[in-house]
Amino acid sequence: MKKRHHVRRRLRFGGLVLLVIAAVNFLWGAGEALLGDDVDGVWIAATAAAAFAVPGMLLFLIDAPLSRRMVPMPEVQCPRCNYDLAMLKEPVCPECGLVLPDGLVTPSAKASTNQP
Repeated sequence: MKKRHHVRRRLRFGGLVLLVIAAVNFLWGAGEALLGDDVDGVWIAATAAAAFAVPGMLLFLIDAPLSRRMVPMPEVQCPRCNYDLAMLKEPVCPECGLVLPDGLVTPSAKASTNQP
């Protein structure tokens, strides 16, 4: 099962890679302009840097909402320990032992216990 912090770490790493590529492009273009007096090269490098920097910054800014959408939390959780109760067969949390009301046990889990 994927965890949110793993997805968030990967998103931040992807953003960092894009920002590094943007910095290399911009510095390369600035170096070309300083050494070769090519002003058009600066604009081309700045455009290429912006093409990588904008998505990189967006990944840094919206990594938390993106990770929440990519890895949703289970809908039914134990109120005490937040254990996933999706396919629970008995109304007792296997993690902490809390006796649960019947509303937290899913109908699909109840139906699967009656089948041979």
